[in-house]
Amino acid sequence: MRSFYRHAEKTFSFEVMTAALDDYLADLDSIDARLQMRLSYPMKVEALRSGLVGYQYYDIAL
Repeated sequence: MRSFYRHAEKTFSFEVMTAALDDYLADLDSIDARLQMRLSYPMKVEALRSGLVGYQYYDIAL
């Protein structure tokens, strides 16, 4: 886990993810490393009966 702390304050990007995985591989002398990103994605959805609009959140794991 310490390998990831070096990148904790950086702006999230694919380059940062790649660097974090590379550090993890080097620190642990490993041949395999993976990241899982989880988030709740908000989508505006209209209600079927009332027609009101609100946010529905969908959990996503990448």
